[in-house]
Amino acid sequence: MRLRGSLPNFKYEVCLSRPDPTWKGHTGHLTEELVARHMTNLDSPTFFLCGPKGFMDNARQILSTLGVNRDRILQESFGNSQRSTESRPGEVRTVENVVFMRSEKVCQVSAGGTLLELAEENGVQIPYGCRQGLCGTCATRVL
Repeated sequence: MRLRGSLPNFKYEVCLSRPDPTWKGHTGHLTEELVARHMTNLDSPTFFLCGPKGFMDNARQILSTLGVNRDRILQESFGNSQRSTESRPGEVRTVENVVFMRSEKVCQVSAGGTLLELAEENGVQIPYGCRQGLCGTCATRVL
């Protein structure tokens, strides 16, 4: 990881809320216990939060409970994932086939969903980060 090489005191811990069966690390959601166990300096000048709103709200609450001043907690927000599932007047909902090339799964999708949601619903593994299409982790070629 590049940050570890450029910042000698940088440390990160990975905790997966939905790991695959081979994962041997921490699992579950961010907790006060996990933060307290791995944070060596709660007097750090600044804490940076980045991720979904629920995660950032939880992390901010945990840090506040541990005595971190709210002025030292910064965050980067990608916005809310709010898509309408209601049809607009006159809108025709068409059903399309989507073929995931690597898994060779053929799935039907109606207008309004994302490819990531369709993949998850059908057990297709796709890398993702922000779930908003902004970070680029899930970028893929559509044919």
